[in-house]
Amino acid sequence: MALTSLFVALLLIISRLSGLFVIMPIFGSRNVPAQVKVGLVFFTSYILLPLMDLQYIQNVESLLELAYLVIMEFIIGLLFGMVVVIALSCIYVAGTIIDRNIGFAMVSVINPLGTEQLPVSANLFYMMSMMLFFVIDGHHHLIRVLVETFEFAPLGRGVFNIFATTQLVDVLQSSFIFGFKLASPFIITIFIGNILLGLLAKAMPGMNVFMLGMPFKIAIGFVLFVVLIPTYSQALIEVYQWIWEELAKFMVYIR
Repeated sequence: MALTSLFVALLLIISRLSGLFVIMPIFGSRNVPAQVKVGLVFFTSYILLPLMDLQYIQNVESLLELAYLVIMEFIIGLLFGMVVVIALSCIYVAGTIIDRNIGFAMVSVINPLGTEQLPVSANLFYMMSMMLFFVIDGHHHLIRVLVETFEFAPLGRGVFNIFATTQLVDVLQSSFIFGFKLASPFIITIFIGNILLGLLAKAMPGMNVFMLGMPFKIAIGFVLFVVLIPTYSQALIEVYQWIWEELAKFMVYIR
């Protein structure tokens, strides 16, 4: 006896959304109660159910076949979540580079949305990016992208293409490039400051460059943060636009 198509469709949608939300920032955070995560996945899946194409899941006749489809849908959702996580790692790259240049390399704080330790600058950028995510309706756009994934890879038909790993590598490479661009003003300014300190040390050999250099770099870092915060807001918005483009490219490999 064939399983009910609607029940199978709901289960597969829940599997794909669970794979996405389990790894996504904010939604996958340990600070979010499990009841909220389960309710969000279930009600979102229930809303998306009438939009689904059921032609590929009408012949599911065994629990083994159903289990295979559930696992595939979970992996597909997990891969889309990995694209977002890898892309957002540019924030950690930028924060690490900035802290290393201004003298905060040995300082770290606990990420309030998780349990990992982050550099001070990376934590600042991360909180800014999460606030901008909701300000620019990123959560709505994410749901829109989810609906598009069901158009490219209908329920019961989505297959992982091995060439998707190439796309993940490209996203990782671009993430490092974005991170370096975000940190480039600090790199250039601190480099010029190091040259000035070297010239002072050469001109006045008795001066303690180390004691002067650390507060000098920290002061420059604070000034740059104040000046560049508006620019970084726009830069983080561009990062999110780049993430949506990468998700659209990734859909080609999951079909």
